[in-house]
Amino acid sequence: MKSSVPLHLGVFVLTPSAEVFSKGLGEYAPIRGAALAFRQALAAPGSYNYISLAHNLYGLLINPIAEKISTFDHWRLAPDHELLIIPFDALVTPGKKFLADERQITYLGSGASLASEVGERELGADVVIMAAPAFDGGERRSAQPSPADTFLPQFQQFLSAVSEQGAPLQFTDLLGALDEGKRIGEIFPNSQLLVGKEATEGHCKTLRSPGILHIATHGFYLNDDLIATQGVRGLKRVKTEHPPGIEEKERSCLQASWIGRRSLDHPLLNCGLAFSGSNQLYDGKNDGILTGMEVLGMDLEGTSLVVLSACETGVGEVLNGQGVMGMRQAFEVAGASSIVMSLWKVSDEAMAQLMERFYQELK
Repeated sequence: MKSSVPLHLGVFVLTPSAEVFSKGLGEYAPIRGAALAFRQALAAPGSYNYISLAHNLYGLLINPIAEKISTFDHWRLAPDHELLIIPFDALVTPGKKFLADERQITYLGSGASLASEVGERELGADVVIMAAPAFDGGERRSAQPSPADTFLPQFQQFLSAVSEQGAPLQFTDLLGALDEGKRIGEIFPNSQLLVGKEATEGHCKTLRSPGILHIATHGFYLNDDLIATQGVRGLKRVKTEHPPGIEEKERSCLQASWIGRRSLDHPLLNCGLAFSGSNQLYDGKNDGILTGMEVLGMDLEGTSLVVLSACETGVGEVLNGQGVMGMRQAFEVAGASSIVMSLWKVSDEAMAQLMERFYQELK
């Protein structure tokens, strides 16, 4: 029998002097609503009400503990549930500034992250850039997977989730991502730049602890019926006319293939990145889709930074006490120290400009 007591939110503060402080923040429902409204406003083009929403959320989350943490310049946050997928940096302080302008913010996957030690690596050493894969590239592949490939049954499951008729998920070319890869390559002259047909899933999975790994491609998280669209590094929900035989309710399509959303066995199969040949089905070893589950098998121990320049790479299935089961957690488990991701859909061209500026400032 489920309890009728509403869920409440609390916060624990651990100071450098080992002082532990806890504070109840009240019922979670209104805080959750405020957090989701803030995130939606940030993601909506042309939205201007995010400032008031950001100020309101700061009041709900930070004001109750402000006295205890105001003297510290660096805050390390380990939020839970839906608070994991909001950018605290964009909250607005009482001084009418973004929190990122007043504090250094570090996000932790869990409290255990505080105990991890990461060796220093020279910035720009061993940089791998994978950008603008040739989604239609390579020889035409067989639709029959090799029995020896352990990941193909997972992709068959993924494929059935996005298309009841068995048609492949189609990704459109990203000209901005190609320009982005070249610009970053100029910033790091000794980097390894892999574009077009060279930007393969197989190559990505065999990388061994690069200093920086930058991936500019289509990304997705299957939390709705979605469609691949031009100029956006991900999938977009659309409303279409119903074909004969389809019941009269809203549906979506993937390149004109009618689908019914199905749940996969694991959240890490609901998220992924598209690489070269992903529109061509199977090659006997790789399907061109790097799922979160496959990322777990990568060796990124010692990798200082992974940048996922794609849509919705920071979201996933939120599990109480376990974080967000998605690409972020997968790359953390694989060994990456820091990860830059997106919480919503992004413009191809705008992302290219943002990433160039990011690396210029970082270097």
